[in-house]
Amino acid sequence: ENEAKWTGPTPVPDNVTEPYWRGLSESRLRLQRCVNCSAWNHYPKPRCARCHSDQLTFEEVDGHGTVYSHTIVHREFVVGIKPPYVSALVDIKSAPGVRILSYIVGCDPKTVSVGMDVRPVFHPIPGEVPVGLLWFKPAS
Repeated sequence: ENEAKWTGPTPVPDNVTEPYWRGLSESRLRLQRCVNCSAWNHYPKPRCARCHSDQLTFEEVDGHGTVYSHTIVHREFVVGIKPPYVSALVDIKSAPGVRILSYIVGCDPKTVSVGMDVRPVFHPIPGEVPVGLLWFKPAS
């Protein structure tokens, strides 16, 4: 979708978040889930946010979602991320309770609306450590 070279900050995985970032580098959305209570945890954590178990795994989901909230950003807050762009909270349909902060790409920013169906756009970042970014675009 966006073939331009990424010029913004690059994620730095740690031992907890590495499976998430590696998944994005492979164009797969892998979210953390508690083995004990089945709760989804996002952003990845060392313990379940619901039951505090340390028995966590990563499960692949399709990433389709709906826009919960959004704004059009007109100011450069981070070097390398040029405005205007749409920053949005996206509810992931196959992982109830997971809401991901990301960008909406592939459309006129003025056409983004609450409730809009979106699908994932993966942007692998080449480098020594496999990472990628997750954006969304309109599903239709």
